[in-house]
Amino acid sequence: MDSSEFSRRLQKLQTEIFYAIVSYRVYIALWPNNEHVEIINYRIGFFKPVWNALYHKMVMGFANVSETGRKAVTLGNLLREAENHRIDLVPNLSANRLQGMRDSIERQKPVLKKISRIRNKELAHLDVGINPLTRPTKGEMDRLITTIEEVFNGLSSGHDGNVYSWSYQADSSVWQTAEVLRILEEDMLERKARAEKALQDSGNA
Repeated sequence: MDSSEFSRRLQKLQTEIFYAIVSYRVYIALWPNNEHVEIINYRIGFFKPVWNALYHKMVMGFANVSETGRKAVTLGNLLREAENHRIDLVPNLSANRLQGMRDSIERQKPVLKKISRIRNKELAHLDVGINPLTRPTKGEMDRLITTIEEVFNGLSSGHDGNVYSWSYQADSSVWQTAEVLRILEEDMLERKARAEKALQDSGNA
């Protein structure tokens, strides 16, 4: 793999990781907690497919981190290429730094295995197995995302000096999600108030 192909694959992977992270953050923001469960139930016909789409995108995106197929554009494959061709692809990285990045990915293998099993048995294939799948915890997912961001930025900065800011757009998406929920809550309360007034007016007639 030459330097230009490495750049192309980094860019493609950055897009995939970015949308996986944003999907995860919005999925968490839309989880029906005590604060907005009533709003979500009020518009459940909209939120159910949204949840499913976000869940699908984040699982498929994070599963790509650990794919091992030779032609797959994954973080693991790009890290291996960088290790094998360090001087040509990541001249700004030392061998020790690359080993540290590899160790970071290795520590995330248990949660990556959970995600891959979900992808393989629930999304890519309709498995009829009766054993429930183990889901990653929020803490596990947060640590995985931190590792992915750090390793990707390590490869990117080692290659051409570029470092990506992952949080700005993700934070913006979470804020906009909160705004949508606020608008829907106002609409719901307004509709309820009109319905109650109509009921009172009919009782007074």
